[in-house]
Amino acid sequence: MKRLFLHFLPVMFLIGGLGLSEAVEIELTGGLNTYSFKAPSEENSKKNNFLSNIIGNFSVKGDITGSTSFYMNINRDNIQHNSLNIRFSTRSDFFKFEFGPFFGLSDDNKFDMGFLGLIELTFPGIIFFSFSGTATISRSFSFTSDNSRESVEAKLGFWLPIVIPSVTFNLKNYSQEAITNNLTRIFLSADFYSKTSPVTFRIDAGYEILKQIITGEENIKKQNAVFTGIEIIINIAKARIIAGAEIPFNLPFNSSQISYKAYAGFGYSFN
Repeated sequence: MKRLFLHFLPVMFLIGGLGLSEAVEIELTGGLNTYSFKAPSEENSKKNNFLSNIIGNFSVKGDITGSTSFYMNINRDNIQHNSLNIRFSTRSDFFKFEFGPFFGLSDDNKFDMGFLGLIELTFPGIIFFSFSGTATISRSFSFTSDNSRESVEAKLGFWLPIVIPSVTFNLKNYSQEAITNNLTRIFLSADFYSKTSPVTFRIDAGYEILKQIITGEENIKKQNAVFTGIEIIINIAKARIIAGAEIPFNLPFNSSQISYKAYAGFGYSFN
């Protein structure tokens, strides 16, 4: 994590110097996620096991015009590990489009790079659909790593009084040397809100499949689970406090292999 922020620190200073003319928002969250397969080199190391469970996200959003925004995200998760993405967004009442580069940092100090994009169609107050993805393009360059990070997400949601229900399909894949980790999730969410309350919260429930494939070995690690989670956001003036947790229940259930995800953080809007 320390090397990640040292490598991306110049980018953060660059963003700070852009002088965005409209509102700027920042958000920082961090926590632990123990639902993952460890690399063979980490299985017997308590220190490496703990470090590999750390998750976190630091994001900056700036409004350039009324319909155009700029995003920067530094992210750490237990599937795709360390990554940074920078993207521009434009939207109208019925359409949103995002596009930009992303970079991943591996333990050998070489990085991989690619692009990410998002398309969202919205009928305000009725229904919305979004499709997003990332793809690595850097394997052919000598100065980059052979690692590969891909993701795909599709989401369909509706607006109802005090709640926004949605269904999401999500796929993450990360290949590093001979090891490939893959997480597939499909889940239902309900975002509850009220114009008169500073508190919003979301509940999730779904099904996920975690796989680890090692090239040259016949054994493929696979774990199926159902999961449930909650996230609460408390808005206080221009600030917000964020806290969330998620628990997967392995199938078949095994009380000795209980995992969890927990995180907390804050956000602030500069106007």
